[in-house]
Amino acid sequence: MSWSLIYLIYPGVTKSGSVPHTFGALLETLVMGTSYYHLYFLFVMTQFYLLFPFLRHLFQKWQGITLLPLMLGITLAAQMLTWSEVQEFIGIHMNEVTVRRSLFPWLFYFAFGGWLGLHPEESLHQLRRFPWTLLSVLLLSSAVLLLHQMVFLDRGGYHTLMTILLSLMVLVLGFRLPQRFRFNWVETAGRYSFGIFLIHPMLLHSLNRLAEGWMLEGTGLWFILWSVSLFAVSLAVTKMLDRTPFGYLLKGR
Repeated sequence: MSWSLIYLIYPGVTKSGSVPHTFGALLETLVMGTSYYHLYFLFVMTQFYLLFPFLRHLFQKWQGITLLPLMLGITLAAQMLTWSEVQEFIGIHMNEVTVRRSLFPWLFYFAFGGWLGLHPEESLHQLRRFPWTLLSVLLLSSAVLLLHQMVFLDRGGYHTLMTILLSLMVLVLGFRLPQRFRFNWVETAGRYSFGIFLIHPMLLHSLNRLAEGWMLEGTGLWFILWSVSLFAVSLAVTKMLDRTPFGYLLKGR
């Protein structure tokens, strides 16, 4: 919730008239993460923590693997509610932001993580034995199909099954790479990725203001330079927070 407060205070990011004027509205903004678009996960995590005892009971009773197909079905159904074809078919318009802030589009990810947690040794063994050829094919094909859906069907983010497949393949890749290279990719990415995610919108806004009027603006080279700069500055700020007392409260552990 500290980042909700930060994005409310930061004048360059806060939209005019978006600051809550009552304590109740302020509390709702902090809990639901509505002060900026990328903080939707706060309300998702709140729902997860509330349902965690129930989910843990189900996983302990059914050992997880039985529930994974059900959780996948719920996740896919929630994703499909944002598709215009489905909305026209059922005659109900679902706001994309509302769906995204619910637990349902993310339920499979939590369930899969729970299954891995219940079977750590077995899961790690299987992930590290995943064939490189199959991993490469699935990773590349899911990335290409996701790009196709984003360009031609206007479906990106969590709105497509390809995102789930791509996410799983990236997870497998994270466990397979350390076997071939002397670089702990999972630990490094996990240490800084959450902080970069939280910080980057503020830096994105600042970099855009600094770069206004540049000759390269709008070109492919500009996009590359802009992306690299954004990542580098976000990583630097995250590392700086990592070295400050209680910095983990802002960047995560």
